[in-house]
Amino acid sequence: MALLLRKGMRISNFVYFLFAFIVSITSLCASERVAIIGAGFSGLSVAYELKEKGVIADVYEARPRVGGRVHSAWMDNPDGTVTIAEFGAQNISDGGDAENIRDLAAKLGLAFETCTVQPGITDYQDGRFQDPYFAMQAYLEEKPLNTVLAELDSMRDNPRYASMEDVLDALFPKGEILSRTFSAWLQGFEGATPSVLWPSENIDVLYSMVEYLTCLSQKGSGTLFHPIEITSFVGGNSVFAVALAEKLEGQIHLNKALTAVDEGPDGVLSLYFSDGTHTHCDQLILSIPTPIYADIEFAESVIPSERLAEFALVEPGSASKILVPASTSTSWLDEGIFLGNAFVFSCGEQAPLNFYFSGPWGESIAADKDKRFLHAAKAVHAAQSGLEFPKTMPVLATEAMFAHYDQAVVKGWVEDPFAKGSYSSFGNKLGGRFGETIDYRGVSVKAMFVPIDDRIFFIGEHTTILHDVIGTMEAAVESGRRISRLW
Repeated sequence: MALLLRKGMRISNFVYFLFAFIVSITSLCASERVAIIGAGFSGLSVAYELKEKGVIADVYEARPRVGGRVHSAWMDNPDGTVTIAEFGAQNISDGGDAENIRDLAAKLGLAFETCTVQPGITDYQDGRFQDPYFAMQAYLEEKPLNTVLAELDSMRDNPRYASMEDVLDALFPKGEILSRTFSAWLQGFEGATPSVLWPSENIDVLYSMVEYLTCLSQKGSGTLFHPIEITSFVGGNSVFAVALAEKLEGQIHLNKALTAVDEGPDGVLSLYFSDGTHTHCDQLILSIPTPIYADIEFAESVIPSERLAEFALVEPGSASKILVPASTSTSWLDEGIFLGNAFVFSCGEQAPLNFYFSGPWGESIAADKDKRFLHAAKAVHAAQSGLEFPKTMPVLATEAMFAHYDQAVVKGWVEDPFAKGSYSSFGNKLGGRFGETIDYRGVSVKAMFVPIDDRIFFIGEHTTILHDVIGTMEAAVESGRRISRLW
């Protein structure tokens, strides 16, 4: 009996000390300091999810506002109306069903609204318009649609086609209207020029565009056309960032551009900012665009140089905008207008006019704003002379959220020092590497952006595992919510 009592005491002591050990380890993990760099959609989403788990992370943002590459403003139109405008990401539906955004939006009590864009397109070059429909009809008379689509499928993993430019050149006469149309369309959609887009992951986009232009070319044949839907948050997409920030009161630090990350002998990370301040953390979540890594000095023990070299191969987009206030009572554009490296459209009969630039024009839009504005405005006037909008030269967008503008305003993301590009795409420098995923402690992550030593984590639209929606707001939110599962 005494022996049993002694054994019972030893067992109870063991259980007690085991429990104490687990509690101490849990407390240690809970006391670890977590820092997040970047208060865009991904950074705010991971901070929100961590707070729900009881982990309070400090968020450091280089800009004087939250939202990152989502930036809403107001257009004061000539007729006295006021409408929302988006300098950055505009369409929630670009992210497919956008389940992650919609789930968080429901928790935050935010609503959506949808407008439509007419599906028609026309090409404006050398002072004249040319619809691609007749050219598409003639093309399909010589080569049926099924044959074209089969050829596209065969090019997907064919090493002869190193870029989408090679694919376009094989399908359409170079420089003619179909080549120009698909090249501009693809460039505008992916944010990068066809010469750098990897066929394996971009063939499907061109596949859909060929099918769509085929439908458009059958106007008058009884074919039903569905306008393109653009879904945004009521009050502008920035309201999502603001709502998340309100849930993180006291955790967000603005005007904190990270310049260096070092490691002390105790393994603690030291973060240095451009304003001369610094702080420390045990775990670091980096929610920054890939071009920005080159501007930050990372100790080799923090992020090895070979990892940084691979990040530099991610293809950043060059999408930029000139947004133009316009009267809502006048006649609007019946079709979108392609102008080489630009696309002009409106969201239904609603201001603003969107002058959307990509490729080399998008890269220098702020520097060349007057020239680009006049070029696009000339096309709009030629297409619809009754459309009323200010003709004064555009101004550069400020960092103010929900600022009001009564004249054309420019936002160039490549020229933005905290972005240096719009959204990422599957480029031919990385090829399939950019899409590889692995399992990390039960969570799927991109192999390129696998966490380092369970203390350096990477999020952002470029790190999403949702290949079909890379470069979207949904991709950013998905990446943040997914990484939060590691805590």
